Amino acid sequence: MFFKTFKLFVLLFAVSAAAAWFSKNPGEVVVEWLGWRVSTSVPFAILLVGAMCWFLGWIFRILGFLRRPFVSRKKAKDELPYTL
Repeated sequence: MFFKTFKLFVLLFAVSAAAAWFSKNPGEVVVEWLGWRVSTSVPFAILLVGAMCWFLGWIFRILGFLRRPFVSRKKAKDELPYTL
């Protein structure tokens, strides 16, 4: 219990330290690709990357749930004894 609480406080400290550092040094992210230029702030870029990771994880989880019933049916069919 103590270790989980300690990890939570360390994570909260790291996130708050990063937020404080980015508020003092906002910076800018610039992406140029095929003649297009996209520029945004660092906190928004971090938020965008986090949202994309969450969305991809959600999609892979749904695809896993859709694939799982077919796999389990196949395994169940293979494990049936051959009787008449």
